[in-house]
Amino acid sequence: MQLSEYIKNGETPEQFLGAEIEHFILDENNKSVFYSYEDTKPGVQDIIEELSPKYDEKIYENFNGKKYLIGLRRDDCDITIEPGAQFEISIKKCKTVQEIENIYNKFLDEVKVVLDKHKYHLAHIGYRPDCCALEVPIIPKMRYICMDANFKNVGTQGFCMMRCSAATQLTIDYSSGEDCKKKMKVATVISPLIYFLLDNSPIFERRKVRSEGLCPSGIPVAKRMARWQIWNNADADRCTSVHEIFDDDFSYEKYANVIKALPEVYMPKNFENDEEKIKHELSMCFYDVRLKNKIEIRPADSMPKDFTMAYIELLQNIFYNSEALDKLWDKYKNLTFEDYKNAGKELQEKGWDANVYGQNVYDAWVELLDFAKLKPCNYSMPIEKLVEKKSCLLDGIKNDYTEIEGAFSPVSKTETWTQIQANAFKDYNQDLKDHLKFREDSKVSYEGKVSCTGYFAKFFDINNQVQFKLLTQKTCNILKKIYDEYYKNPQFKSLFEWDEYSSKLINFKPKYSADFPMARFDIFFNDAIGQFEFCELNTGGSAAMNKVTGTCEEIKNTLPYKKVIGETKSKINFNSADVYTPWVKEFEKIYLEWAKNTKHESKKLNVAIVDLLDNCQIEDFPPFKETFIQNGMNCEICDLRDLRFDGKNLTNKDGYKIDAVYKRITLDDLIPFKEAQGAQAFVEAVFNDKVCPIDWFNSQIVHDKQLFAILHEPETQKLLDESEKDFVKLHVPETHILSENTIDISKFIDNKNDYLIKPINSRDAKNVFIGKEMNEKDWEATLNKCMETGGFIIQKFATMQTSANICVDIYNKNDTLTSGIQQCCNMEGLYCYNSHFSGTYLRQRRLDKDASDFDMAVPVFYEEYKN
Repeated sequence: MQLSEYIKNGETPEQFLGAEIEHFILDENNKSVFYSYEDTKPGVQDIIEELSPKYDEKIYENFNGKKYLIGLRRDDCDITIEPGAQFEISIKKCKTVQEIENIYNKFLDEVKVVLDKHKYHLAHIGYRPDCCALEVPIIPKMRYICMDANFKNVGTQGFCMMRCSAATQLTIDYSSGEDCKKKMKVATVISPLIYFLLDNSPIFERRKVRSEGLCPSGIPVAKRMARWQIWNNADADRCTSVHEIFDDDFSYEKYANVIKALPEVYMPKNFENDEEKIKHELSMCFYDVRLKNKIEIRPADSMPKDFTMAYIELLQNIFYNSEALDKLWDKYKNLTFEDYKNAGKELQEKGWDANVYGQNVYDAWVELLDFAKLKPCNYSMPIEKLVEKKSCLLDGIKNDYTEIEGAFSPVSKTETWTQIQANAFKDYNQDLKDHLKFREDSKVSYEGKVSCTGYFAKFFDINNQVQFKLLTQKTCNILKKIYDEYYKNPQFKSLFEWDEYSSKLINFKPKYSADFPMARFDIFFNDAIGQFEFCELNTGGSAAMNKVTGTCEEIKNTLPYKKVIGETKSKINFNSADVYTPWVKEFEKIYLEWAKNTKHESKKLNVAIVDLLDNCQIEDFPPFKETFIQNGMNCEICDLRDLRFDGKNLTNKDGYKIDAVYKRITLDDLIPFKEAQGAQAFVEAVFNDKVCPIDWFNSQIVHDKQLFAILHEPETQKLLDESEKDFVKLHVPETHILSENTIDISKFIDNKNDYLIKPINSRDAKNVFIGKEMNEKDWEATLNKCMETGGFIIQKFATMQTSANICVDIYNKNDTLTSGIQQCCNMEGLYCYNSHFSGTYLRQRRLDKDASDFDMAVPVFYEEYKN
């Protein structure tokens, strides 16, 4: 079944209503009740367990090897638990508002009996009165974890919706494509009016709306219409409205095409049939008006029952009365997406003084009520009174919720795990001495020296892993568009500045689809709130890989690690990442694609790991060689200068015939040796399709630091969809190429503490200049010198998360033992193999060290996820 066919199959002459009404469960002190608690008080899962005798079926979620009760079902309604433990009733199709009210009253009576036992109550309000969103845990459901991670990646407030908002939603039927088109557009156009009048969120992120400044979470306080603000800062591709609704030729197919073009956020492995898969795809967008095989109208907050019933009747009388619908269609049919967006902005800014679609908001609402009264109205009085008084739910009814100040304390398992280790440091002094002794024989090294490592490991939970996977996917999607445009558009290619020799190598594309087979995306990641900024993108060698697995093995003998595992093993399993095997498997896939495209015979593969062996991170190579051999391939480690090409075969100096090269040498290292026989042999063999290079120098497009500046250029922005533009704006720091011809440096002189200077091509943080670490005279001189010499970028300085650790440095043992626990800045490197997230390399630096000195490798473990 096609998606558009499924939507068409929803056509019906019936005129049923359905309603979804969300609530919060609060205790006697108006504090939120979450999904579960550790034996302290009943959680929401306990409430639905107590309600279950009233229902025919329990609904469970299989998550991480356990079953969790997340809903109930019977003939007239379902009870479901939303992402932040919002308590929702879904009322099935009814003919009248009276039927809906009867079912809702029955639900309220049943729930009250259970809640009264625990001194709890339902709150009919649009936003949690006591919490910032990131203080609220997501319930154990993979769909919600993936949605939450996506919102953190592409917007600034989507997680507020997930955890803290509560809505009232109505479903209506459509009889034909034309009827659907009218209802979708009219419902979308009046959505800002609904957001405004039925705004029932007096508290937003623990602050009263209409107050000044920022919430404790750092989000701007809403002037009004908190729900509108959230959705407009969530995911531009999946929220507010489908642009095509405003097209004259809007159709099922157009809507279906929009949904199919959305990047995947979460896709369960097994569906019972095509229809279940289609339902899932349609549910993974969150427009004000959403089309499935019904039309869902979604902008209203949760609100008291009398307003809920008045709202349902209002929409029923408009959308199930052809006279009212046709009049609204004639009035609004020529409006655009921009008109709709501007209406919301105007209402949020000016309230009852706003003009919407050419008329005052009061007149617009009076007109809507007049259209609704073309049919009998039995419930409309509460909404009529609001309009008559030029009030709205936000200030039109009494509420008992007051502004709450105080520290912002986001929920974070990883912080808890760090505390488990750090709080018991007094017990570990001898263990730390033993660990220093043990590390003297460490294989975790860089440039022949045993690396500094962290004494406390980092434990990433499932939420973190999902976010890493999705941000890697989003980044790769953007970079794919960069590559496609680079190869086909000479004008776009000219944005990148290469020398002639570099251009020759970069512009050659090997005959496989991967543009950058291996990458490491370095980010500054705040795992407590899911915010991040890119530091840089690396391709080619992506060195220090031996530290990823080596540090994990070494840390397992320490008391802090054993304490975490002991505290959590009954509930959580942790695994360290293997960065070698996933790469070897992707390497083989890429080679087989190349072999097919170049008509090379598939056989036992001869691999060469190639670099300048006297100028590289050679400690990484033996584990890769061993992994290639374990996976049925031959492998040798070769110096670039020893390669030979006879027109047919590329070999090393010993005659080892090479089928595929794992290229570790970077472009800036190659250039001084470009005339060497081995370098020429390698390039000639590649250009003649006699050897498969993985990865090739075209990955320099990603690796080169000028990319960050190019991502913000108009020529690049026009390639991206709205959520990708938001992604770049949110996560790629402001960057400029330092050139006398292109930039005025006065801004950077005046704001030196906000910026740093990096070479376009370098590694290991060499020649990096930090504005806040320099006096004004030296900073200005450095700026001018870098502009004059060229080859530098200037970049906005990112905010880094800090966490507690001890730097285990065998060359400075006394410092390690006497300094004790110190706050350290974190930098996560996300390995990306063939566009798949494949592991994390975490580095830290002590706050008393140089700002670019991230020399401490930290063991990383992942919470195990069982499907």
